[in-house]
Amino acid sequence: LYQDDQKEIINSILNENLAVVNSEYTFITDNEAEGVITSLTDGKKVIEFINQRSSVIGFPENKLILAGISAGAGIAIWNGLREDTNKNVIGIFTTLAQSTYNMYKWEKIFPDFQVDLLRDEYILLDELFLKFYNNSITSENLKVLDYLNEMDKNDPPIFIYNPVYEDEVITKDNIIDFNVLFHSYKHGNAIRKAASNVGLQFSGTYQETPINFIRRMVQK
Repeated sequence: LYQDDQKEIINSILNENLAVVNSEYTFITDNEAEGVITSLTDGKKVIEFINQRSSVIGFPENKLILAGISAGAGIAIWNGLREDTNKNVIGIFTTLAQSTYNMYKWEKIFPDFQVDLLRDEYILLDELFLKFYNNSITSENLKVLDYLNEMDKNDPPIFIYNPVYEDEVITKDNIIDFNVLFHSYKHGNAIRKAASNVGLQFSGTYQETPINFIRRMVQK
C-alpha cells in the first residue's frame, strides 16, 4: 500500500503508538462519481464515521490529523479547512497536493497553462476536465472546490510537501506533463502563500520532518 518515503512515514507514525486509518475514495473515472466533489465528500463521511465512533474504537476525540497524497491530499485540505468537518482536526499533512480544485486559478501558477485553449488542443485534458466537474462548470461549483477560500488563521496547521521541482506544463515535445500540472512545487508555494496571508501556521521538510510535525501536533 505504501512505498518509499510514504512507507517510512507510516512506520514512524506506528512506532509513535499512533493509529493510521486508511480509506478508499471514489475516483472521478468511476461510474458513480459526480465529479471530484464525490471524492471530497467521501472524505467527509470517513471523518464523520471516526468522530461518531471514536470512543468505541479508542481514539481521542480531538486528535485527528488528515493526510493524503495527490488527490488524497486534496481531500485532506478540503475537509481540514471546512468548519463542518475540521472540529476535531489538529493538523493537515499533504504530499503532492493541488493548491485549489478551481483549475482556472492554475493559470496564475503556470504561465503556459490556459485551460480552455489547451482543452481544445488536448483531448485527454478535456475529458479529465469534464469528469472533474461532472460536465457542470459553474461559478458556484468552482467556489465550493476552491478550498483556499475557506482558509483562516484558526484552521489546523498544514504540512506541505510537493517535491516536483519542474514548472513547465507543456514539454518540449508539446505534450502535457500531468505530473507537473498536478504536483509541482508551485502548488505548494500557492498554499503557503495563502496560509501566510491569513496567518495560518504551515510547515514543510525545509523546517521539520513529517514525523516531527505529526508528533508536534499530537503533543500540543
